[in-house]
Amino acid sequence: MSFSIAVVDDNADDLKRMKDILSSLDKSSDIDTFSDAESLLNELMPGRFHILFLDIQMEGMDGIELAKKVRETDPHVLIIFQTTSKEYAFDAFPVHPFDYVVKPCKKERIGKVLSEAKKVFAQTVPEISIKVAYGELRLPIDRIISVVSDRHNVMIDLDDDEEPIRCIDTFTGISEKLEIHSCFLFCNRGVYINMDHAVYLEDDGVRMKNDVVFPFRTRDKQALKMQFSQYRIDHMKQGMWA
Repeated sequence: MSFSIAVVDDNADDLKRMKDILSSLDKSSDIDTFSDAESLLNELMPGRFHILFLDIQMEGMDGIELAKKVRETDPHVLIIFQTTSKEYAFDAFPVHPFDYVVKPCKKERIGKVLSEAKKVFAQTVPEISIKVAYGELRLPIDRIISVVSDRHNVMIDLDDDEEPIRCIDTFTGISEKLEIHSCFLFCNRGVYINMDHAVYLEDDGVRMKNDVVFPFRTRDKQALKMQFSQYRIDHMKQGMWA
């Protein structure tokens, strides 16, 4: 699996050194660098990055304040702080960092932290990749509530109460990525729902955890109800026997 990694540091030499170290340790992942907090925030969306290396001491918005804003947009990204003193690490606890490294950063230490971070993702749920206006996002399937074709756009609702993501893939293209995962149900024209985020069946459809109700295709309503019910039964059994 390739990763998307970002480094934020207002010291140009430290920024280059960190990118060089990461590039030498991981030649398959994308590594972006930012010289200030605002530059990162301008590109941040849920799933945009897997791992962030944030310098704590920066001019303007420091690393801890940046991490707070990052958490508002993406609660799942792993944050690793860079600091000149271990005492700053205690101030970072409220934003749930994954780890921290002390400057000047040593390649061995970075390699260990990066390896541990990747192990976290190796244990996570499958992802799908989608195309958006500025590039590509990787979304864990358990964060997706619904995928809806809206005229010329495909809108994806996530479970973090953010605005829906508008992607530029075709609905057919995304359908091919969803169909291989049993949790997704093609319930109506241009609509997939994640049954793990459904609350209950209604007479003509299903109510989701975000209180949106999606109707079933009329001609397949009974079959879709049965498919939904069977999935929930199987899912419950797996939980009981796990």
